[in-house]
Amino acid sequence: MTTSSPEFRDLLLEGTGTADTIFFRVDAGRAPGLSYGHLSRCLMLSRELRQRGTDTALLMGGLPDGVAYARSQGERVLPPTPDALRRTSARTLVIDLPYDPEPDLLEAARSAGLLLAYLDDTGRSHIAADVVLNSSILATPGMYPLVRTALLGPKHFLMPPEDMALSRRCRGRAASSVPGAPAMPDSQSSPVRPGRPSSPPSPDTRPRVVLTFGGSDPTGLTGKVLAALEKAALPLSLTVILGPGFAAENPIEPLAESLAATVIRAPERLLPILCDADLVLCAGGRTLYECTALGLTTLAIASTDNEAAVIAAFLARGMLPAGLAAWDVGLFVRTLRRILPSA
Repeated sequence: MTTSSPEFRDLLLEGTGTADTIFFRVDAGRAPGLSYGHLSRCLMLSRELRQRGTDTALLMGGLPDGVAYARSQGERVLPPTPDALRRTSARTLVIDLPYDPEPDLLEAARSAGLLLAYLDDTGRSHIAADVVLNSSILATPGMYPLVRTALLGPKHFLMPPEDMALSRRCRGRAASSVPGAPAMPDSQSSPVRPGRPSSPPSPDTRPRVVLTFGGSDPTGLTGKVLAALEKAALPLSLTVILGPGFAAENPIEPLAESLAATVIRAPERLLPILCDADLVLCAGGRTLYECTALGLTTLAIASTDNEAAVIAAFLARGMLPAGLAAWDVGLFVRTLRRILPSA
């Protein structure tokens, strides 16, 4: 599985001058089927395009947590209206949404002759555009009959060079590595003290497990997994990653404390933390593709029907050691014991 798509980036830049703007229509937030994966790849592309001298802006809807996070990353955020396109020297509109964009925005883009590009994971055959990138393992030829250029499959998965450079480290991690990563200025990275007496071995030979379920974890998999781990009483060294949209009213701290887990909130970079794990627990979205690209041992748990299909495809191709199509506490514990025999 290769992980870069210079073709897509170059297509976005077709005919674009330094005074032109590439717009991204994207949403993020704590909502079923949305989370932060769409925004993450738009942020990545936006940064790369700006480094190449092209102006960018994000057109985002009314989910305040996603908008706030995008602005905290230095992005210019505007409402998703035709006026935003008309007031700027727009050249390209990139749409990265799990649903169709506003009809008036599409009409304005087409009337202005903008290059229209989609980042799509769902195979919506009615999409009419110049370019579509669908890096899903479920993408198939002929999926987009109304698209001029379709870039399909995991070989087009978007991943920045600094993350791909971690591949060698992830595959040959030294046993003495310690989980950790730099955090955003307003992030909190806090080891949680154990809630019950324990005497971990010295040196600590317990399997290092990192769990992360997206930017907001709208289906609550973090709490479900922690509760299952507490009941199973497996000897693990556990790190819990909470994304920027994780709800503060969802109290996972008591469970994390009981498990002597380290909790890291909104890390600036996720993958260096994952690379120090013996096992990653994640959903069936972007993080699964990243873990596969880096050769990390992963147990994926679907949070949506589409993720269940993705996980099934990874399993069928032998690219994933274990995966669950839906949350099942008994099956989860049995699977975890199987792929972590030392536990």
